[in-house]
Amino acid sequence: MAKKNSTTSYNVPAPRTESASHDVPALEFPDWSGMRPHQVTMTFAEACKWNEEMLEIFPTRPDSADQRAKERCKVEFVI
Repeated sequence: MAKKNSTTSYNVPAPRTESASHDVPALEFPDWSGMRPHQVTMTFAEACKWNEEMLEIFPTRPDSADQRAKERCKVEFVI
């Protein structure tokens, strides 16, 4: 059975619809000019230590990866 395609390709661009945007409200975006760029505040060693501390606080379940693999649906759906 061939794959069914629900879209149609056209060689011309979609027509402009100027009238469709007359009901759109004016959007007010925040002024981000005063924001400083993101900077890393810890070294790689500090990040590794933090990661180890988080793993102690939130340990992984012993059966998590194996159990999820066994429970996973093995049927492939073609849409």
